[in-house]
Amino acid sequence: MKKIVTMGADFTLEQTKEACEKIQEGDFQLESISTTTVEENHVNVSKNKAVFRGEFSNKILNELTFIKVGNDDPEVITKKMKGEGRTPISDSDIFVEKTLAKVLVFGKIS
Repeated sequence: MKKIVTMGADFTLEQTKEACEKIQEGDFQLESISTTTVEENHVNVSKNKAVFRGEFSNKILNELTFIKVGNDDPEVITKKMKGEGRTPISDSDIFVEKTLAKVLVFGKIS
């Protein structure tokens, strides 16, 4: 079973992470996050779209880490996170405070 949730483009990175972790409490695992456009009151609005899949609670990577890449090398970040036992979840551009940014998402069972 899939669950798709849209979030405000004005969210901070921390707010987006917290919103995803809250949704995961209902036995859903974050699968990906990307941008989308939705129509609200006949106006197109930019949002982030998080896709979750149903999962057994003991298998959910409930400790999420969202990293805004900036000028850093994504491969170096991924190698470091894997070394800390974190699993890559998503590598995409999302909105952070209304600005498009490359963000890596990792998860770990806490």
